[in-house]
Amino acid sequence: MMAFGFPLAAFVGLFAADPAGMYLPPSETGGSEYQFNPASVELRRAVKTDVRKDDLLDARALADDLVFLRRALRKQYVGYPELLQLPDFDVEGLFDEHVARLRSGAAKVKYADSALALFLELKRHIEDRHLALYGPGWNPVPKDDYTEYQTVISGPAPALEGCAAPGGRPTTLRVAPVLPASGRPGQLVTVSARAPGQSLELTCGQRRLTLTGRPRVPVEEELSKKPAYEWRRAGEAAIIRIRRYYGPPADVARLEQLARDYAEHRRAPLIVIDMRGNAGGDDDYADRWIAKARRGDWEKGTWSLNPVGSFLPWYVWNQEVWAAISEDRVDDPTSVARRTQLRDQWPRSPAELSIAFKPDRAQGRAEVPYRGRVFVLVDRRCGSSGESAALAFRAGVGAKLVGERTAGLLEYGNARQLVLPRTRLVFQFATKRNYFPTPTEGLGVPVDVYLAPELMSKPAEELIPLLKTLPR
Repeated sequence: MMAFGFPLAAFVGLFAADPAGMYLPPSETGGSEYQFNPASVELRRAVKTDVRKDDLLDARALADDLVFLRRALRKQYVGYPELLQLPDFDVEGLFDEHVARLRSGAAKVKYADSALALFLELKRHIEDRHLALYGPGWNPVPKDDYTEYQTVISGPAPALEGCAAPGGRPTTLRVAPVLPASGRPGQLVTVSARAPGQSLELTCGQRRLTLTGRPRVPVEEELSKKPAYEWRRAGEAAIIRIRRYYGPPADVARLEQLARDYAEHRRAPLIVIDMRGNAGGDDDYADRWIAKARRGDWEKGTWSLNPVGSFLPWYVWNQEVWAAISEDRVDDPTSVARRTQLRDQWPRSPAELSIAFKPDRAQGRAEVPYRGRVFVLVDRRCGSSGESAALAFRAGVGAKLVGERTAGLLEYGNARQLVLPRTRLVFQFATKRNYFPTPTEGLGVPVDVYLAPELMSKPAEELIPLLKTLPR
């Protein structure tokens, strides 16, 4: 397989006006005009600014901010070329229209009628769940528009070629194993669809099946109040609980322990990695664990288009500054040291950067590879790195994914925040594009084995006897 590189001219440009001093000048960053300035009082305010639909914004300031935003999207948003190519949508015209109206109309405009209206029009034309305008109108794990419709079947699996369901996505139509409370694995027909009711009809020639919407299981565990990572023994099994892949220093320290604990995890003949509710973060913690459990290179099964070279320290710098301000630790010595380390990795000039189209590969360095069975529990709340990590466990150590389809925030990744310097609105956009064999954005990762809905909230310990009944 080949990787292609070319100069990153489109990712770097002249410094845009920043009257609030929220961004460092390109002369200090190696060429980037979008690196947060952690010393900026205005940035610290912006990170914690809330916005409501009826809030009034300065129209002229917003017009200048939209020029700033479009410039950033042109340079770094990996979905912008896709928007430019749409035959029925003029993204440049959309920005031109809004900017002209703001500069010639009333001095004040409602957030809902201006910035939010533009954002929602962008969202209508691209299936990118990471593209965000912080505030009303954005759900970080937006699974509600697609529902999984399912029915349990007995006897031979029906041939699904030529079958159709109203609003159904063809790539999600399949027969899949299901694990009920009885412990006797069965089969179900499943399809993800945008449909108005609780059931839909699947038509296969002369045969019809009624599929029912999969119930949404109430969330009982307060994930944010629990550790990011912990593990425990349950008889002969090790249960690894990973609630998220990000957080304040205490959570990061726990996540760093994940790979170190492999020496203890591997003593169990069966490992259950419980990632239910994991909304993402940095899946490198999972990769490091896999590197301890697997010997030899492995591929995650996707190709990606993303900036390489020294772009990553730029990206991680902004993530660290954003998190540090949000968590009131921006002046903490640990955060300062982390930023110093990242700053030392910044490019000396944009010429060091490039864009690569390549397969996602990782290297396993296991001294003692894991030989037991691995199961990963996922649900519809798993998003972004909470999904890519699950796929990594499947590709790296042969884990079976068990539960239900995930949230579907995978095709666009490495999202970075952009604070508009005059209005302090916050946009988020992706800098990496991932390509999968079948669509996943909004649809989620298909599991290897479904859990019956009544089992989705059960503790991992109660699921182990059922998981052991599954064929290897």
